[in-house]
Amino acid sequence: MLMTTSAPSPRCGGAITQWLFLLLLIANLFFWGYQTFGRSPLVKPLNDHTPLNRHKIQLLTAAQAQRLTPVATPPVCLEWGSFSENQAQQALQRLNQLHLGNRLSWRKHNARRAYWVYIPPQSTRQAAILKLKQVRAFGITDGFIVQDGASWQNAISLGVFKTQAAADNYERQLKSKGVHSATVGPHEPAAAKTVFQIRGADDATMKQLVQLKLDFPGSTVKAVDCAALPHPAATPAVTATGP
Repeated sequence: MLMTTSAPSPRCGGAITQWLFLLLLIANLFFWGYQTFGRSPLVKPLNDHTPLNRHKIQLLTAAQAQRLTPVATPPVCLEWGSFSENQAQQALQRLNQLHLGNRLSWRKHNARRAYWVYIPPQSTRQAAILKLKQVRAFGITDGFIVQDGASWQNAISLGVFKTQAAADNYERQLKSKGVHSATVGPHEPAAAKTVFQIRGADDATMKQLVQLKLDFPGSTVKAVDCAALPHPAATPAVTATGP
């Protein structure tokens, strides 16, 4: 038996064409809407950018670069002290090796009455060193051996306080940690001490001064306002014989 196929109805073919046209129309509308409203306002075509003014770009030679004015850095001023008369002489000898010239000056510092926590003077320096090691074994790192050449020679200073209450409190803390030989006493103002001042200290000078500080226990190095220091021309000169 022969089978025959019937041709699609013209009405059916027309419906398919209409649906395809409608889908294409919707796709075009979506694409137009994305291009118009969906694009981020931060994204701009390259042709919207202002071109570089290449004729204004100039490469500098090495000589021209060297003539450029560098950014000025503010000077650094330091104070190192304070020292008794004997200590000041020793510190000055070390400072003279830095060749600071008129950048080095000094001032006198009068200490006020205070209270200190200390261990009484030991018989010899070696005994004081041994006692200090024992103190540090308890986790106390602030102590140092007194070397003023007077009645407190080889005592161990553990801290100086403005009030007796603060000193008493610290003494109790030390004894609770095992430092039973610590005691409190008035820290009478000694003779005026010397504080050295260094103007315009660069990195190398600061590193050298920090190293010097290690050889003078109890001394401190701190940055100060250069404007607060007297002008070098009005400052007493520091000579090899001392301030």
